[in-house]
Amino acid sequence: MESDGEMEIDICSSTPWNLSGWQKGMSFKRNFNNALFPNSNPTEADNLDASATLTTDAVCIIIVVLVFIVLAVMGTSITAYEIFCEKSRKAERRRKHVKERKAKNEEENVTVSNNLEEQLRKVGLKDLFNSMAHFRVSEKKFSRDSHKEQFNCIHRFRFFGSICLIFALTCLFYIFTKIFPENMEAVKSWISWWISQFMPNSFFILDRFIAMRIVALVFVVLVTVRSSINAFEFFCEKKKREEKRRKYVKEKDEKEEENKKISNGLEKQTRKAWLNDIKSFLTCFCVVENGKKIFNMNSSKEQFDCIHGIRFFSCIWIILAHTGLFYPLTIKKVETVKPWTSLWITQLFLNSIFLVDGFFVISGFLNGYSFSKDYTKNNGKISISYFYIKRYIRLTPVYMIVSGIFTLFLSSSCGGAYNSCSQLHSACKEYWWWHLLYINNFQSYAKQCIIWGWSLALEIQFYIVSPIFLILLLRRPNLGYSFTSLCIVLSCFARIAITKHCNLVDGITRMSSHIEELGHFFYRASIYFDKFYQLPHTRINSYLVGILLGYYTYKRRMNGKDMNISKVALYSGWIGSIVLIMVSFFVMYNRKEDVIEIAIYNGVNSLLYAAGFAWILYVCVNGQGGRLNSILSCKALFPFSRISYCSYLIHLILVLRFYHASPDVEEYSVLSVMCHFLFVYVWTLIFSLIASLLFELPTGNLLDFIRKRSRTQKNQKGIDCN
Repeated sequence: MESDGEMEIDICSSTPWNLSGWQKGMSFKRNFNNALFPNSNPTEADNLDASATLTTDAVCIIIVVLVFIVLAVMGTSITAYEIFCEKSRKAERRRKHVKERKAKNEEENVTVSNNLEEQLRKVGLKDLFNSMAHFRVSEKKFSRDSHKEQFNCIHRFRFFGSICLIFALTCLFYIFTKIFPENMEAVKSWISWWISQFMPNSFFILDRFIAMRIVALVFVVLVTVRSSINAFEFFCEKKKREEKRRKYVKEKDEKEEENKKISNGLEKQTRKAWLNDIKSFLTCFCVVENGKKIFNMNSSKEQFDCIHGIRFFSCIWIILAHTGLFYPLTIKKVETVKPWTSLWITQLFLNSIFLVDGFFVISGFLNGYSFSKDYTKNNGKISISYFYIKRYIRLTPVYMIVSGIFTLFLSSSCGGAYNSCSQLHSACKEYWWWHLLYINNFQSYAKQCIIWGWSLALEIQFYIVSPIFLILLLRRPNLGYSFTSLCIVLSCFARIAITKHCNLVDGITRMSSHIEELGHFFYRASIYFDKFYQLPHTRINSYLVGILLGYYTYKRRMNGKDMNISKVALYSGWIGSIVLIMVSFFVMYNRKEDVIEIAIYNGVNSLLYAAGFAWILYVCVNGQGGRLNSILSCKALFPFSRISYCSYLIHLILVLRFYHASPDVEEYSVLSVMCHFLFVYVWTLIFSLIASLLFELPTGNLLDFIRKRSRTQKNQKGIDCN
């Protein structure tokens, strides 16, 4: 039986793990190095070749990093200059506004005071003007307006009749004086006699004549004054109209000049469009703008705030678990770790592999929700090429740069656990393109440059096949649910079959019971990693659970259904979720090793954790998570969540670098682990923030810039064609 088991391991194994390199009595770090790298004594030629490769890689990586830094500096400089100019313009406008307002207030005060003085001066003349208004030459006499009740012909008859009568009387008087000049004296005497008969007192007549002349003169003066006032008012009104006309002409000229400026500006913009494109291109790398995106605390209805908190705490958990798991590399006697690994609380760290399943659930949920939303919004018309390119550009640049820095960072000290620079560089030199194509998870761990990059490869592979499930769910929901559920079940059966066939371990859950034969345990664990842990058909069930959850959430929101869950269902769901998660973590604690039990556990543990995690995510998204939702939705966690991707890439570099360069210690210490965790976490945050500002966000901004520019060009072509 034992030989059969060994034969199964040999058939399933392609691991380069060297069991003969593990020797009792040797430090854990040295044993790990000898088992991981059988060729621990490289030749001088290998070291020279590794050094030459190091130099070439260093130059390439430094050039790439410098390009990003230069672009970031240029973009930041442009943004800083724009901010400075905008502040200067605002200050100038503010000063101008204050000055204009002050001048306007002073002018208004002067005008008001002058008006008051004029009103006070003219208050006595007002009544006089009103009384004199009766003596002015009435405008009504010269009015050319007619009403319906008036007869215009009568006015014309009176006018022409009066003119003819005056002309006739004048002609008769002229003829009479020419024909009868001797009778003029008789006429004069007759007039004098008539006056003497009716006005016998000449002095009285003289006095009345003078009085009448004075009265007439007064009336003439009043009429003249009031008519002069009317003439002055008419002149002022005419002057105002002329002023308005000139102002209108001036405004018209100004508008024409402004239109000319606008046309000239459009011409300049057309001529300098490439400058605007360069400016927009450099803005993609601006540290200020990218920093605003990272530290933006605003939330919207379309944003699931609780996911930020889940990412933050999951990232902390992963970093803490890796710190504790790699701490034994610094221990001289690995037997001192056994008391700690036998504690039940340690299962939270030994089974931290489930945290990756949580990230797969989140990725599937976001992908399912956003894809369903875009698919419905665009009536089924989605650019699949952009769907894939966007995800690839989102992950790849920072991934490749961190991979190159990792190669230099670890290889700069050819010691510790990774004692052979030549073997490390041969893996990176020969198989780097596997990482670029995200197929590195089909290679053995020894042929991977970034061992923890398997999760990114799975992320891309799941993303590629996700439209198949989502389109089925959107077009034919029943068929989509059935097909997705079938794939989940088949994945579980594949996990069970592979575990039983290759006699795999259940992760590193039982490490405490294998301390005496740790070399053989890690040998089986390496097979578990290569043949089970990093393959898509054994890990896709968690992602499919997330896709189903995202699609279900979107459909309920789109249909306007009540998202709230009844209290009975809510409490039952919480109990079931906690039970599923606890079973995933603790069901195999202190149990004897049995192939059937391990096969069943490996088959369903990931699905159980994904189901429990999906319930927590669902109730938090619906706002029924209570205090937990309030904690996860805290806005202070948003920046940490946005740099979680870079934190995942960088933290293990710091963990390995720290432990490989540290001296050996006598025993395992929880306090030391926590101190190392804080040290690693702080530096991870610093480097992750730098990587996000310089590499991650600029590439995403650049993709958006290219897409907007292509859309603008298409719209312009469409306008030109029309």
